Formats: sequence, C-alpha cells, structure tokens
Amino acid sequence: MWSLMTDACRTMGVRTDVPFRELTDKERDIVFHGPAEKKHILYKSKKTCSPRRRVPQRLRGIGLDDACKMTLSELADWVDSVPASLPEEMCPMAENIGESFRPAARRLMELELGYLTLDRASSTLSTGERQRMQLARAVRNRTTGVLYVLDDPSIGLHPSNITGLTAVMRDLKADGNSVVLVDHDTQILSEADWIIEMDPVAGAEGGYVIAEGTVKEISENKKSMIGEFLSGKANAETQNCISADHMFDIGEIRLSTSAIHTVKPLEVVIPKGRLAAVTGVSGSGKTTMILESLIPALQSAIDGRKLPEHIKGVEAEGIAHVKLIDVTPIRINVRSTGAISLDVQSLPDVNIPCPR
Repeated sequence: MWSLMTDACRTMGVRTDVPFRELTDKERDIVFHGPAEKKHILYKSKKTCSPRRRVPQRLRGIGLDDACKMTLSELADWVDSVPASLPEEMCPMAENIGESFRPAARRLMELELGYLTLDRASSTLSTGERQRMQLARAVRNRTTGVLYVLDDPSIGLHPSNITGLTAVMRDLKADGNSVVLVDHDTQILSEADWIIEMDPVAGAEGGYVIAEGTVKEISENKKSMIGEFLSGKANAETQNCISADHMFDIGEIRLSTSAIHTVKPLEVVIPKGRLAAVTGVSGSGKTTMILESLIPALQSAIDGRKLPEHIKGVEAEGIAHVKLIDVTPIRINVRSTGAISLDVQSLPDVNIPCPR
C-alpha cells in the first residue's frame, strides 16, 4: 500500500524524498485537493507483476448492477434483508442507509410505482408515471407547516391509481401541512375537506365562485355543476354503441410486437372508422403501445422504411397519414400566441392589409 501511495504521488508531481514542510504550495495543494486533471495509474504488484484488480463488492450474492435491475418492490425487500447478512459491527451503518431509503421507496410504492426498476430510463416513463415521480420527490421529506399546491395531479391516472395519490395527501395533512388541489376528478374531489367550485363557463363569462363547502354541502347545492356527480345522482350520457358484429365492417388495423420495456409481446386489432379507447393503470403499457409501437410502425410503413426492431408486423390498408396530437407545447418560443399557431392554410382566402 505504501508503495502504491508513493508511486501515485510521484506520478502527480509530488516529491516523496523530502519532508512535507519542504513541499511547494502547488505540491501541497495536490496532496490536499488532488491534481487539476485526472491521472490513470497502472499499479503492478511486486509479487505477481500483474495489474491490480479491484474485487467487485457484493451484498447477499448480488452487485450494484443486479440491484438496479430489480423492481422497486423487490429492492425494498432486499434492502430490509441486507443488515442481517453483514458482520455485527456493520449492521448500524446498514440500518442507517436503509432508513434513508425506505421513506422515498414507500412513497413511490404508495403511488403504485413499485414495478419500476432503477435502471429504467426516465425518457421511457409515461405521463402518469412522471407526474407521480415528481410528486414523490416533492414530498419525500417529512415537513410541517408547508402549503403544497398541486395542479391537476390526477391527469393521466387510472381510477385505481387515485387511491395512492389520496393516501399521500392524507399523509401530508397528518404531518401538519396544507394541501390545495386544482382538479376535476370526482374520485379525488370526494376526498377533499373543503371544495371551492369556479364556473359557470370559460373565458370572460367565468371566474366566479359559484359554490364552496364540504363534499356534502356541494352535493346538495343547487348552484353547483359537480354536485350531482359527487352525490352519484347525475346520469351519464352515452351514445349508442355499434354492435360487435359490425365493429370491423369498415376495416381494421393490425399490430404485432415483441417485448419492449415492461410490455409483453402484443397482438392488437383496432377497428377503422371507429373511436377506439386505450385504457389501463398508469405504467401498464398504453403509451408504449401507441406512441412507441403503433405510430412508428404506421409511419414507417407509409414512408416505405424498415419497421422498428420490436415491431413484427403492421397492417393498415387505406391509412395514408398518421397525426399525433399530444401534450407537447405548440411552440417552443414562450412569446408565441394563439394567432401564431393558426394553420394559415385552413383560413379563408381574404385580403389582410399589412400594417405600415
């Protein structure tokens, strides 16, 4: 070890044949803070004359790369079991590390994200997954006396995911915090202690508080537009559905894929000329199936290009164009206005005088 240290010092330009007090200011700075640029040192043992290799560290039979491939739920169980596998003198340190991990993991699992792995790229997360990750990050520390304002946290969430979201809200309140939600989902509104309803319409004729109170008071308020939905008295309007026998009369779109991310191999049939809905809990694969599979496959087929690697086949006779309408900002420039975003080709042929 001493030989390795002296070799390292010499490589970085620090003399080892003089007392420390005789070192220059530059040499002392290297000793205290390291060199200004990285140095790669190949150390050969005098006994074996071969490069010294670091033995990979493993806990309970796995390394860090294996741990990152676990789902969050699996990892939480593994972390809990690590202290018992270590020497007694290392247990307190392992327990402290585990304690810092558990609250963040618990929040994420409460938000139904226990299936995610640590090596999952953030760019592959769905909209709902990203929202809940951001929420968990915002509330991971135990705070008190804080006002949390959440704008439409239920957007993109399946009804079963709302349960985890409301559980986090209750925890925040129990810790002595206040929570304000801007939301439209009656499932999450029914958990509110106090509701402020603004209406009656959008734009210049809106902006009024038409009702406020508890869930019970809003449900009984005749002026409220959501009261009947909270009470369950409202009748949902549905259109007459096409029978299953005639669903594919106009044609069909077929998609066949291999596994990608957490989504298993798929065989999908979509009716043409109909309104098809894709639903399921957040993270179940909706975005992957549509945005990463169906659209790229159709676009490749239309352009005559090679299909993406995970696409086995796509059939869509008569489909000449694919138009994606998502939540991407209309313009990158923050100064853009609604008028700038108008498609001039769709405007009538009129004479517009130019300003002088």
